[in-house]
This record gives sequence, C-alpha cells and structure tokens, in this order.
Amino acid sequence: MTLNLLEGYIEVTPFSKLIAKCSSEIVAIELLEKQPVDLIFTDIQMLNLSGMEFSKLILNKKIRIIFTTAFEEFALVSYELNAIYYLVRSISYLEFLVTTI
Repeated sequence: MTLNLLEGYIEVTPFSKLIAKCSSEIVAIELLEKQPVDLIFTDIQMLNLSGMEFSKLILNKKIRIIFTTAFEEFALVSYELNAIYYLVRSISYLEFLVTTI
C-alpha cells in the first residue's frame, strides 16, 4: 500500500523520478550496485533484514534515507543511521514534498 502511495506521489512530482520499486532488500542491494540513487524510502519491517540493518549496508553509499513505517518507536535510532526523515504512515503528499525537497 505505501509503495503504491509513494509511487503515485513521485509520478505527480516533476522533480522526482522513480528508479525502482523493490519488493525485497536483496533486490534493492543488487540495484544499488548498478544504478546510482539519491534517495531511498524504506520500511522498518522487510523480508530478510530490518530497515535498520538494510540502512547499515548502504550507509557508505551516501544515499539519503527516509523511513516510512507504522512504528514510531524506531524514530530516534533511524537518525543514527543518517535518515533524513522518519515518516509514520499514513503519509500525506505535503509530508512527501517536505522530505524530498
């Protein structure tokens, strides 16, 4: 649901471009080896890793990270992983814009 919402926001925002919508962190890691990316939206809960663990793997790539999740309790820890924002669902278009500018 959140993937589709964010995809819709990206489509109507002229300065945004969707590079990929990944269903797993493994697919995302493979993509990041091939394709430069400026910004990633990621969830705390993923298939094989947590979003926090995933963020540690890409930390040296200098990619801006925005967590989108239903769990408020991980917000403080996310900033230790260089997250630029921590959005709790449901995400409004205004929140999306503020995080991507």
